[in-house]
Amino acid sequence: MIRQEENTMQSPATVTSTIIGRNVVLALMIFGACPCAGADDATVRVTQGTSPAKWQSFEIELPASVNRVWNTIATADGVKAMGAPFVNVRLEIDGLYEMWSPTGTRVLAFVPYEMLAGTGSAPEKFPTVRAGGTWFVYELEAIGKSKTILRMSLMGWKMGEEWDNAFDYFLSANAQWMKMIHAHLDANAPIVSDKEDKSAFKLEFDIKINATRADVWSLMTTRDGLQQWLAPDADIDTRIDGKLFAVGPRKKGFVMVDMNDVRVLSHRPEHMLAHEGWLGLAQPPSVSTGRDYWSVWRIRDDGSNHVRVSCTAVAIGEVQPWKRSLFRFRKQITTVLRRLRDAAEGRRTDWPENGD
Repeated sequence: MIRQEENTMQSPATVTSTIIGRNVVLALMIFGACPCAGADDATVRVTQGTSPAKWQSFEIELPASVNRVWNTIATADGVKAMGAPFVNVRLEIDGLYEMWSPTGTRVLAFVPYEMLAGTGSAPEKFPTVRAGGTWFVYELEAIGKSKTILRMSLMGWKMGEEWDNAFDYFLSANAQWMKMIHAHLDANAPIVSDKEDKSAFKLEFDIKINATRADVWSLMTTRDGLQQWLAPDADIDTRIDGKLFAVGPRKKGFVMVDMNDVRVLSHRPEHMLAHEGWLGLAQPPSVSTGRDYWSVWRIRDDGSNHVRVSCTAVAIGEVQPWKRSLFRFRKQITTVLRRLRDAAEGRRTDWPENGD
């Protein structure tokens, strides 16, 4: 499995604090208001920053397996077990992810038992923020059979007094939400299932690169960057529901991408980018749509001056219908990861002079 690591280096624009609370009777979260009884003494590491865009992040160690944590936050049964009076959760791309009230929040992307991204909301006292613009990313990291690091980051903040007030509000509210999850799992009642859902499968690829997060992120999320390694004709709009376009040369023996206006699903700057489709898979199984298969790219620290870049291909359903496409896809992703490494490390990545 791919290692999940978090950058411990902080820029001057980053502020870190620790929140420890007791007997919290009301916690308000990214989806609105929720009555949260019994939050405990768990420690939440709260981080905020303004580069490359304004963000806030919350990290907690939970006394449960990664399967239990996932089944708690990513399934309707898990959320209901925490006492929410209204739950509408469908774990699929664009599926609703509503807790406590019908806010219209939806799933953006996920990697089973590793990452879940969705749109955010806000209490009614922040009407502009509530109308849309923020999104969240959960990341799970198993640190033992019965311990899991859960990290939640919230992005999409805009300029203005209401946005600033909402940002400050959620610095406290989201920390209390994380503590509520801890209290629920620590109480062990009702017990959330450890069972693993097999409805989705994933393929994972990664490569070590001698470069910074910022340099790799620029190559992945700018037009000039993409054209150095992904395709000579490429562009991207990294906004939620923006478009990624990349078409490579068609030359015998040279496998390259074929993506026409693929939808960007979610991102966490300098950490994660998710989009519909698989690079190079122009013809998926006939039963599949753009919502049935997607890619999640992640950048993690891997020692001094190195990062590890991974690409996880996720699909819904059985693997058998995909097998005819997998050989080409494996060759494709191996090619693009090596090209990304070469571009990040300053080596030439010339394209073939002539196509077919």
